[in-house]
Amino acid sequence: MTKINFTEQDWERVRRDTDAWWAGELERPLVYLAVTAPFPLDPAKPLFSYWSNYPLEMPASEIVDRFDPLFSATHFYGDAFPWWWLNFGPGIAAGFLGANVHSVYEPS
Repeated sequence: MTKINFTEQDWERVRRDTDAWWAGELERPLVYLAVTAPFPLDPAKPLFSYWSNYPLEMPASEIVDRFDPLFSATHFYGDAFPWWWLNFGPGIAAGFLGANVHSVYEPS
């Protein structure tokens, strides 16, 4: 089970300050700072930047479970809040329009 370092009180504060900022009532900029502490990586379960690099038959819950150590190691400061980008790469827009999409894994 993921332990997110973010409480209901944090949500209330971020929501209040964001609403005030949009209304022009916050006398400071919104500042987003999320810091991830070192966490153990399992070489048998790689964390891909592009979710399209995971096999189509892999359940989404298994992919999310692989990211659990990352989620648990992230701390949110200022106006930061938890979020995750399901990144399928720059060609995904063409895929939504009917093009064939081929994910390529090229480790750096």
